[in-house]
Formats: sequence, C-alpha cells, structure tokens
Amino acid sequence: MLTGLGVPRSRLADDQRRPLLRFCLDWSEQRHHLAGRLGADLLDAFTTAGWITRAPNTRALRLTPAGEDALARQLSLDGTDIAPAAQP
Repeated sequence: MLTGLGVPRSRLADDQRRPLLRFCLDWSEQRHHLAGRLGADLLDAFTTAGWITRAPNTRALRLTPAGEDALARQLSLDGTDIAPAAQP
C-alpha cells in the first residue's frame, strides 16, 4: 500500500539509519503526527504528486483537491474521513 502512495520499497527496509516510524508529539500544537523516515517519505511523495502544498510562512500543509481525491481512492476514504484544512 505504501508503494502505491509513492514511497519507494527500498525506503521501507530496516537497514536505514533513520527510524521508519516513531512516536512524536508536536510541541506547538500538542498533536501526534507521523515522524521518522516514513513521514518524510510520504511528505516528499505527496508534495511531488501535488497532493499537498506548504502554506506560506508556516509549517502547515494543505491538502489539495487532487490530494483529497487521490487519498480517498488509494485509502478507500470518503470526504467525511478526511479532516478539513485548517483555516489561516
């Protein structure tokens, strides 16, 4: 499934220096997020595919309409399963 989202199979191997996945609580918003190699690889793949964009002058990301469609299709989600983008 992860390769279908754009993560190269080679990046999922255990022999990498950076952990694949780790528990992480964002210090500023006190929310859990995906950290480690997997989070970085998904960010890169989703940005490259145009599924997400970076909000200017902030760490925030925005899900594009194309990203909403692709994630709904790839993960069998409907619109109510995907959190709406935070308003600036």
